[in-house]
Amino acid sequence: MCGLVGVAGVINPQHKKVMKSLLMFDTLRGEHSTGLLSVFKGEGEKHFFHNLKEVGTPDRLYEAYPALFDKGVYKSKKPVILLMGHNRFATQGAIDVDGAHPFKFKNLVGAHNGTIAQWSLKDFHGANDFDIDSQILYSELSENGDLGKVWGEFYGAASLTWYDRITGKLNFIRNDQRPMNYCYSTDKKTLFWASEEWMLNIALAYAKVTHTKVMSTDVNTHYEFEVDSGKKVLVETKEVEGRKPYSYHNYQKQTPKPRQNGWPINLVDSNLMNGGKVVRLKLLKKVVGETGVPEFVCDVTGELDDKVLYQLNLSCQFRGSLNKSLEGQIEASIKSGQAYHLACERSIYGNEWKKRIWFNSCALDPLQKPNEEKAKKVETLWQSPFNEMLWKKRFEKTYNICENCFKDISWKDRFIIKAVSKHTCLCEDCAELEVFKHYTN
Repeated sequence: MCGLVGVAGVINPQHKKVMKSLLMFDTLRGEHSTGLLSVFKGEGEKHFFHNLKEVGTPDRLYEAYPALFDKGVYKSKKPVILLMGHNRFATQGAIDVDGAHPFKFKNLVGAHNGTIAQWSLKDFHGANDFDIDSQILYSELSENGDLGKVWGEFYGAASLTWYDRITGKLNFIRNDQRPMNYCYSTDKKTLFWASEEWMLNIALAYAKVTHTKVMSTDVNTHYEFEVDSGKKVLVETKEVEGRKPYSYHNYQKQTPKPRQNGWPINLVDSNLMNGGKVVRLKLLKKVVGETGVPEFVCDVTGELDDKVLYQLNLSCQFRGSLNKSLEGQIEASIKSGQAYHLACERSIYGNEWKKRIWFNSCALDPLQKPNEEKAKKVETLWQSPFNEMLWKKRFEKTYNICENCFKDISWKDRFIIKAVSKHTCLCEDCAELEVFKHYTN
């Protein structure tokens, strides 16, 4: 749970005091980090902005930027037309300045209250570059600009506020899983908003600012505010179709389908996964598993030699039920001496990697060379000791230097480095040093 607050339009000193109170009240919804976007109107149509962020409560933000705050009240030489705040309670990603909202992109700066399922963002721009759902969402919105498409694709809770750097307008939208409330000053030249109604009522009363009735924004409705005219705040609204909630029937539709002429078999020991490697299976015996489902016990060997890499059990259970036809086909396929690709895919039910071996669709003819293009595609994935699957681009961004000797790390070093956290690593030489043994053992 996070919180969204702000003031826009004609902003006077009393309104800045309202913003101070709103940002402090909002820590009840999240105290991991605080962010504040301020927008100034420049000459002509040009706008300037500061995007201030800090880990912790608003007090930490004020300490980080002492020249911009007077006892928590924002101060500036130029007239401000927008103050957009966010208090974060982290549900995805690290608690650091980079993870604090608002997020700045080429065409917008935005903040988000809610949590979105990562699997529903897998096709969005930035899905391979960011850990935080909000960043991926705004990256897609900035890149493609189609709110209708973005709003109808993801699954999860969302209330969004963003400043459009192209149009200079303030935008709101939410679904039924997160709140948003707003009101105007009595002359309607200033807009105030907050995630909770009481925040507005108390902050405005304390600053002695008269205002209209506090209202809740409509669900799945895009509010676009013109706040830089110096006159009344103008608003346009448009309904946007959101993603339909899951029913059991819809959930079943999301079940991954087997590839054409193929079916997935789960690996018992996912830690032994070696993505993209071409292997052969040697059938040792058939047993009945703990659940009563037949399983084939196999040695996994290299494609070109008989060296046993490890052992696994292949279950005949498919989509929760025993498949007798599948049982016979698996046994015949193994005995035929086929070669297979070990593959992995992201589960559509969450940010989790399922390790599988695909029969038939990934099977290679014994006389046929491996499909280099397919193998290359799978080999661009690397599994870290923290059960994360990283693309080559993400690996090189995360583990690009040794934490001790500052030696450059590249993709070719992925199997010899020692990852000591999700963001740091040691090169092969430094990992052997006695001082780092407690990290690497």
